[in-house]
Amino acid sequence: MQILANLLLTLLLCCIPGFTYAQSLSLELYPQPQQIVISNQQYVPSHGYTLQGISNPDADAVKILKEALREDALEPGREGYPVGALFALKTAGLDEEGYPMFEGKDGKAVSAMEFFKLQEWGFGATDLTARERRELYTYVGTADCPYTGGFNNTFTYKAFELGVNFSFDFGGKVRSQPTYSIVDFDKGRNTNRDILNRWTPENTETIFPVLLSQNERLDEYMWYSNQNEIYRNLDIWIRDLNYVRLQNIRLGYTLPTNFSRKLGMTSATIAIEGRNLLVFGSSYKNYLDPETMSNAYATPAPKSVTLSLNLNF
Repeated sequence: MQILANLLLTLLLCCIPGFTYAQSLSLELYPQPQQIVISNQQYVPSHGYTLQGISNPDADAVKILKEALREDALEPGREGYPVGALFALKTAGLDEEGYPMFEGKDGKAVSAMEFFKLQEWGFGATDLTARERRELYTYVGTADCPYTGGFNNTFTYKAFELGVNFSFDFGGKVRSQPTYSIVDFDKGRNTNRDILNRWTPENTETIFPVLLSQNERLDEYMWYSNQNEIYRNLDIWIRDLNYVRLQNIRLGYTLPTNFSRKLGMTSATIAIEGRNLLVFGSSYKNYLDPETMSNAYATPAPKSVTLSLNLNF
């Protein structure tokens, strides 16, 4: 069972988009998969609706015991953390010029020069070792939602029938893809509307940094330009993953039997059905869908409306 669990996790890692190399050749979980108890609940009360789902409130209890991490790795491993662990660089707002500030070890806000120990006139070079860079990160949560499930029901009134199906995910985190580049912005490309809320002298109450220029604060400009993962791993891109989706809603009407028989039919039903019409949840402003915030190029769940006619002779 242990070998199977390790093999499965390795395969999942290799399927991640943008995968370059496996830092984890072997993963050991605690508790072992056969010991993990996840409740699969279905509740059918007297008035007819069905509530079902999987809940694991203590998702953090499923932790990785051992993970092989390269010595030159610049981002932390998940040893001692959940499989879906997310780490980020904790920011402390923006300075008077719109540059990101970071939370130092004493809790005070410091500049990128101090936080990353950048060399003055070093063109983005740092005095930090790989291990010290990994220690700058803070655990911010897990991408595996501890609460997931759905709700479905069919309501009947005379000749009408209304069916609804909801799905939900709560308690997770997602690392959304940065919506614009602060060092390589191209006006000829499509850009998320977040850039309209970036720091400017007229808009200082924002979390989105100013567009950097190599003509000012060159060391920081070169740092962000040469180390793309730094900007991507800022905690401003971590979002809550809580949503309820109306996956399906169907309204049908069965024609009166006498009317159907006059037309030579035993029964006739007309229905209209909608799929993925609504989603409610934590803010996913300027994103198409909460499930695709981690990939700006992913296709959101398609919406559709279908009209159907079912005739029986």
